[in-house]
Formats: sequence, C-alpha cells, structure tokens
Amino acid sequence: DCQDKSDENDCVPVRGDCSFENDTCDWSQNDDDDFDYKRLDTAEAGEGPPSGHTISRAGSNYYLMSDAQAQEQGAAARISSPTFPESAGACYVRFFYYMHSEANTADKDGMGELSVLTEDSSGDRRVMWYRAHDQGQGWHYARAVVSAPSEFRVVFEATR
Repeated sequence: DCQDKSDENDCVPVRGDCSFENDTCDWSQNDDDDFDYKRLDTAEAGEGPPSGHTISRAGSNYYLMSDAQAQEQGAAARISSPTFPESAGACYVRFFYYMHSEANTADKDGMGELSVLTEDSSGDRRVMWYRAHDQGQGWHYARAVVSAPSEFRVVFEATR
C-alpha cells in the first residue's frame, strides 16, 4: 500500500479483484438478504457519493451502493466474492467505502452499518471488519484480514 499509489499500476488481476467498471465480476448478490446492492456511476436521488473512487484502472467511476434508507430497521443487503481456499490471516481485502448522507444530523444518524464477513463452506459467518454511523464526507480506505479454517467467501453486508 504505497502512499503514491505506485503499487496500483500494472497490477495483475486476481480472483475476486473487481473495480465494478464493466460488471460485478464474479461477485454475486446473496439470496438470504432483504435488498440488493446496485452498480452505479453517479448518486441516485441525492443519496450516496457523487461518483466512484478514482483509483479505477479503467478511468470511469462505477461503484456498488446499497440504499438502505427506504428499508425496514434491521434489513440487510449482501454481496459475496468467489470462493477462496482456507487461510490463516494471510489474505486481505482492500476497498473504499462511503458512509455519509446529507440527511444525517447531530441528533439523527440513519446511516446504518457496513460489515465485511467471511462465510465458510458450512455457512458460518464471522465479522472481519465493521463500521457504523456516518463516517463523514468522502471515500475512506479500508483493509481487512479475511480468513477461515475452510474454503470461504468474502461477504459485504450493509444493514439498516
């Protein structure tokens, strides 16, 4: 993770690597959730970021968004990676997230929660990273260790 982003140039794509510029790659919407992520390149109805994060290799700015505002309290959206072999702390997921809404005030924060989970072959999920509430304007970088004692998928979960 170089500060000048030189480690992002000429990268060889690996399984699960996706900028969402053309599609959702091998990531898939889960069936056991309440609503879905959307692939966008601009904010929808004033919610969400004005564009994607500019680290994209393709030059456009697509991103995934879960608009939980219209959902019931506790509703969740999940999207999962392809399957990875078992790992004991050797794998990382790097991503940018945007958790801000102009509708939030000092007295009312309806942002919800964002979690990165691993789901093993038996369906057990473990939290690897978590944020809640409004995180302020702009995209934020995160890196999380992802591991499981058996084959696993990485799951991004947005909860209202």
